[in-house]
Amino acid sequence: AAVRLLDEIEEEIETTGKILKSSLVEIRHYMEELNYLGKDTLDIFRVADNSVNQQRTERSQDNTSSKVILGNWLDTTTLGWRTLYDDTMFEMDLPEELAQRRIEILYNLDFRRALRVLLHNAFRHGREWVRIEARLKEQAGEDAKLTLTVTNGAYPDIANDMTRTFSQRERPSASPLIRASLGLVVARQLTTQSGGSLTELVFTDRDDEELCEAHISLTWPIKTEVTL
Repeated sequence: AAVRLLDEIEEEIETTGKILKSSLVEIRHYMEELNYLGKDTLDIFRVADNSVNQQRTERSQDNTSSKVILGNWLDTTTLGWRTLYDDTMFEMDLPEELAQRRIEILYNLDFRRALRVLLHNAFRHGREWVRIEARLKEQAGEDAKLTLTVTNGAYPDIANDMTRTFSQRERPSASPLIRASLGLVVARQLTTQSGGSLTELVFTDRDDEELCEAHISLTWPIKTEVTL
């Protein structure tokens, strides 16, 4: 897909002498995907080898905290997915006060990797729509907690495949859905290691509708009242 996109951009330049912003967004998205692919693949095969419980204490030196305005950060983080899957209806449930909050995301790279798994599953394996709900919980004397709940439409057969037991996933390369399920295990390990939490992926039937609803919540430690 990335090579095809580059061919289209080359033709676009020859025809108009310009590059569309959407093309640049897609290129960035593919580059970020490739950047995470190696780490994810190694972790997925670790999971398949039943070594998921081995705590990985080493962190990349650039896996530091990141100070951001939450609304801007979420817009940037989801932009590639929204551009690539422009036929999918996207909704962000983010209160205005929270959107303007300046926060510090701890272990920023691990957070991006964990959230990326959720967005990948929602956009690639979901159907018709994706919604993100953001909520903040603050408690004196403790790091604040940011919770992002990702919800999407899904066919019932997808739900059945995604909720198989771990013993049935003997070959991590067998299908995209199996890799997606293993990706959630990796995301949970990253989240737990960083002091956060990740709920189970839950599917709920919707009355009189062909699609069911998939939802999962990622909670991550952050600091508030920061200066950018």
